[in-house]
Amino acid sequence: MKKIVFLIIALLLVQSVFALSASEARQEWKDLKEASREKKETHQEAKVDFSLDKTDENRQRVVDTGKDVLHAALDEAEAWLVWKDIEANVCNALSMIKEAKYNNQTSIFLSRTFSASILIDSL
Repeated sequence: MKKIVFLIIALLLVQSVFALSASEARQEWKDLKEASREKKETHQEAKVDFSLDKTDENRQRVVDTGKDVLHAALDEAEAWLVWKDIEANVCNALSMIKEAKYNNQTSIFLSRTFSASILIDSL
């Protein structure tokens, strides 16, 4: 009986930690997505300016804003991957919880969960 209560408490703790991390990662991705959109708009403006006045200064602005767009897109993609990786770890932890519950191997489950939380904290 004590093992089951302990398992339920561990389950609640793991879900709250992973949920918080996943929501933070999702918000980071949304923020970077918006920044990427803003960089694209700036780049479009630079291209319009260059099409109207083909100076070296406008050409360089197109190049610089284009680089900014590419960097922003990479940052956005990286944030999305981090978010999805955290979600995958949550699913993995939940499946480990179910496995431990059915196999009554709480000590193995807790060591895996501890390792998974260390992995997420390192992200």
